[in-house]
Amino acid sequence: MPIPLQVRLGAVVALGMLVGGCTQVQPGDAVRDPGFDATAPVLALLETGNYPTTPRAPLGNAGTPEKGAIHDAHRMFEHLVFPFDVDPSLTSSGGIGGTGIMKSPEAAGLYLENKGLVPAIAAHNFVTGIAHSASDGKDAGKRQFLRNAVLQFRSPEDATAAAAAIAESTASRYDEYSKKDTPLTPQPIPRHPDAVGRGYVSEGEGLTTSYILSAYTAHGPYLLSQTFISRTSMDAAAEVIANVLDKQIPEIDKFQPTPYDKLAELPIDPTGLLARMLEPSDKLLMYGGFGPRGLLLFEPHPIESQKMIAENGVDFLGYENGFLIRARDTEGSTKMLDGYIQQYLDDGWSEADGVPGLPAARCVEKPVTDKYSRAETWCGAPQDRYLLQQSGAQGVEVRQSLSAGYLMLAAK
Repeated sequence: MPIPLQVRLGAVVALGMLVGGCTQVQPGDAVRDPGFDATAPVLALLETGNYPTTPRAPLGNAGTPEKGAIHDAHRMFEHLVFPFDVDPSLTSSGGIGGTGIMKSPEAAGLYLENKGLVPAIAAHNFVTGIAHSASDGKDAGKRQFLRNAVLQFRSPEDATAAAAAIAESTASRYDEYSKKDTPLTPQPIPRHPDAVGRGYVSEGEGLTTSYILSAYTAHGPYLLSQTFISRTSMDAAAEVIANVLDKQIPEIDKFQPTPYDKLAELPIDPTGLLARMLEPSDKLLMYGGFGPRGLLLFEPHPIESQKMIAENGVDFLGYENGFLIRARDTEGSTKMLDGYIQQYLDDGWSEADGVPGLPAARCVEKPVTDKYSRAETWCGAPQDRYLLQQSGAQGVEVRQSLSAGYLMLAAK
């Protein structure tokens, strides 16, 4: 997708006349060219280091059902209920559980924190799965935690059979605190009689008692799975899971999965924008294109960012080596940049030098506060309706990679 780039180069002209060893100075006031744009890039000043500056070749199709399922999972995130959708305090990511894409039954067992589920999932034509988890950010041993996951199978019959097999395989689980197998107790889920609920109580020295409940519900070709850690009671945990299902069931019905025999034909980069980004590291697990809900997976302040995303018409996120956000227009991309800068400043970061050659770019730095922390730099640059972002420990490399990405996006 070619994106025109207009670069205006300023010139300083000295007027002088030497006559008989004397200089005549013409009086008057300097007037700025009305066409001058202080935010226009100056390509001659861009420093790109060893990063490529031209787009990659078209990325083509997925090629296999397994790879196609990963890209279909990106679309599915648009229909996943996030923890903060049911409890605004649940916005702190990390810790127990995970957020991401389940590429295999084994990965599903890891995300759901129960390897005993793998045989039941593997035996019934698993396609893909997604999960998002968050806590209330309190100290470990005191926090509440919610994970919501959707596993897709090839047919409703497969999902139903997987749910039945899971019900039979969840009689116990290994408890990390007690270091032993703990029996699981059946727990009904309000308003959802088809849900299979299994819970246990975990207690440890110095820890608040945990009421840990997981539920599994077959719905169409999907298996809906939730885990909630309550600090009050098992009934309270069941009510939270019921609230998730109240929202998740109608939401997943809006998703139209790609037929399994068409997954290999899915284009990896239908917008053409991913090929105009720096190639990602093989270590990245979730790179590719996402919608506006998928963008929230990467946001440290998802509730605030969700409002900002809606106000500025963001409809696409590209995640390769760095981030690219597509807003409604140029004003939207600039407002997204300003909004992110303010979030970082509110988190204690400091505004830093910008990017040579990109006057509209802005950067912030995270200070080193103790021996366990490290300095970090984040920079963003708007280009038309797009916002490019880079971050890392080395400020020079962050600015170089952002500059290279800017040229890749601008290339004809």
